[in-house]
Amino acid sequence: MPPDEYHAGVDNSVYTNALVQSSLRFAAALAQDLGLPVPDQWLEVADEIKVPFDPERNFHPEFDGYEPGEEVKQADVVLLGYPVPFPLPPDVRRRNLEIYEAATSSQGPAMTWSMFAVGWMELKDLARAQGLLDRSFANITEPFKVWTENADGSGAVNFLTGMGGFLQALLFGCTGFRVTRTGLSFDPVCLADISRMCVSGVSHQGSKINFSFSQDCVTVEVTAHTGPEAPPLEVELWPSRSRLPLPTGHKVSFPRSAGRIQRSPQLLPRPRAAHIQPLWLPQPAQSQAELRPGSRLCWTHCAPSQASGLQQRDPNPRPWSSCCLQQEPEGLPC
Repeated sequence: MPPDEYHAGVDNSVYTNALVQSSLRFAAALAQDLGLPVPDQWLEVADEIKVPFDPERNFHPEFDGYEPGEEVKQADVVLLGYPVPFPLPPDVRRRNLEIYEAATSSQGPAMTWSMFAVGWMELKDLARAQGLLDRSFANITEPFKVWTENADGSGAVNFLTGMGGFLQALLFGCTGFRVTRTGLSFDPVCLADISRMCVSGVSHQGSKINFSFSQDCVTVEVTAHTGPEAPPLEVELWPSRSRLPLPTGHKVSFPRSAGRIQRSPQLLPRPRAAHIQPLWLPQPAQSQAELRPGSRLCWTHCAPSQASGLQQRDPNPRPWSSCCLQQEPEGLPC
């Protein structure tokens, strides 16, 4: 049975088939990374699996024969994109959300609306995301805020799936976190009722990371290493592809944008206590500046007059290369 419990025994469930396809390709990629032989059959089967798609109406039918408007119980097709790593063009992602939001039963379980919210946050339609996330609160029962399966209090009590869906809407929707082969990507959004969000203790590539953002600013800090072989990390900003090193124990802040936390291609020297002047960074950033313990690196736009006398300037600056890297005392806002 696919996730939609109103439709059992269907042919070519889009969720089931996409998940099998993704699993086969993941296994092949992992085997290749480990230097193990990859049976040709794995990828051949993955390529031949049918993932239903209606090109005329530009959406994914839930299964063979599904027609828009047929009621579904819960999130199913909208799980493509997140949490199922199935790439979708934005217009198809939007169409899937529109069709199944209209078709989903009002009695659907709690985790359904949070997955719709994640999808709308991906598409930056924050008003729709906010409305759907708010629907999750209807499943919270006072006075101890116990989650129930259904909004009327019926069904499973202390419904962990509903709690998990709500938490994922915050952790993977608001932050835009996605774990990929090349790093931990992010694309934070601020809903109307959220002024600032902090995620502490994220484990990635052998490091512990704190990630916070507001309407204007993102701050990333590598707080510790969980193993001796943890590689140095950096942030790559999109779309400029500027790279900012992440020295351990120092907060690195920049205006809110999408990007990725990834392995640094070069080893950076350990920071020592020393004063630093503003430094013009080329694209990509290659600073080996020394840092005061407890200071924070803040990226801010520089006017041309501010650039005089700085140590190095990119002859072909791009959006984020024309920035000053300055140390600010701990506790100052971006």
